[in-house]
Amino acid sequence: MITGANGFLGRNLSNNLKVNHQVYSVVRTLQKKSTLTNPILLDLSSSEELYNLPKDIDCIIHLAASAEILITPENEKKYFDDNIVGLQEVMNFAVKNEIKKFIFASSSSIYEETVGKKTKENSKLNPKHYYAYTKYLGEKMVSSYFKINRLNYTI
Repeated sequence: MITGANGFLGRNLSNNLKVNHQVYSVVRTLQKKSTLTNPILLDLSSSEELYNLPKDIDCIIHLAASAEILITPENEKKYFDDNIVGLQEVMNFAVKNEIKKFIFASSSSIYEETVGKKTKENSKLNPKHYYAYTKYLGEKMVSSYFKINRLNYTI
């Protein structure tokens, strides 16, 4: 299952993996020029919708996120629902369905500014906008939750 399959990474990953695997491409909305075959429309922050998914999922690749860097106070709650609540719901689904592997896509934006330098995983963390902050929180959520529940994960 790939969440965020409308995005550049999700769309390409879905289309390439479908050559040798059964792939469930989860999207919030359909795009007019989508090249996805049979995408699943789903609001990840709704656990009721999530549990209607097929039960034969071995791996979840979680790419879904609202990625606007400049957000307004009016849409901050929706942003939090997409990036934090949606992630928690997908993690709950993974544990309940004993998913074998969970992959979370983070962002280099969680690190200090490194203009002209290579970013390393041990670089200082310094999220400077809401998107970076939610990705930082997502990393902490994934690592803690799956260690507690003893599921295989990669960030």
